[in-house]
Amino acid sequence: GGLIARERAIRTTRTTADKIGALVVIRNHPRFVNHVGVIVEPQRFLHVLRNDGVVVDHARRPPWAKRIQGFYRLMTPPDPNPAETNRDVNPSGVPAAETGS
Repeated sequence: GGLIARERAIRTTRTTADKIGALVVIRNHPRFVNHVGVIVEPQRFLHVLRNDGVVVDHARRPPWAKRIQGFYRLMTPPDPNPAETNRDVNPSGVPAAETGS
């Protein structure tokens, strides 16, 4: 857990359902993407459903096969100065401005 001390862009690249750790982007709403999961085995992804909790489903089976918009791998470059990025975060992970310290 913890909070990100500073905002920064997250870059991604498309990948396949076989890449463990890839994000699965899902459209359950007719107008926008509103769900995400993570590939935990080839073709199988972990996600959370409101009524069922944490589940693992197959990416190529109904209803997910028609709803999946793509698979993505995070491409965020290493932080060039990690000491500066984390200087405003105390050990609890909360930015100093929010704790009053």
